[in-house]
Amino acid sequence: MSLFNLSESQLRARTSLKWRSYPDDVLPLFVAEMDVLPHPAVRDAVAAAMDAGDTGYPFGTQYADAYAAMAERRWGWRPADTQLRRAGDVMNAILGLLLGNTAPGDHIVINPPVYPRSGR
Repeated sequence: MSLFNLSESQLRARTSLKWRSYPDDVLPLFVAEMDVLPHPAVRDAVAAAMDAGDTGYPFGTQYADAYAAMAERRWGWRPADTQLRRAGDVMNAILGLLLGNTAPGDHIVINPPVYPRSGR
């Protein structure tokens, strides 16, 4: 099965907020990364970590090093070590960047796709 060939019935069987928050006549089309299957290498790595009980918080620079190597291969650009940080949540990371790099009254643009407003 391809990563991208999930049927609507397979998606609606999922237990995430996206697929449980709306009635059956609504097709939620936000946050699409949860609508694909994980890559087999990712599934294997997660299964190996679970089998070993290796579920603690990450340590060191392994993630940053892997990202920097991928950026260099793909885009010909290698970010400096000081430019890379781990974040546990995308939206909180964006909030931290905005709070740390803007002042009250500054204007920002957030391009779609965007997350829906919470508090439904």
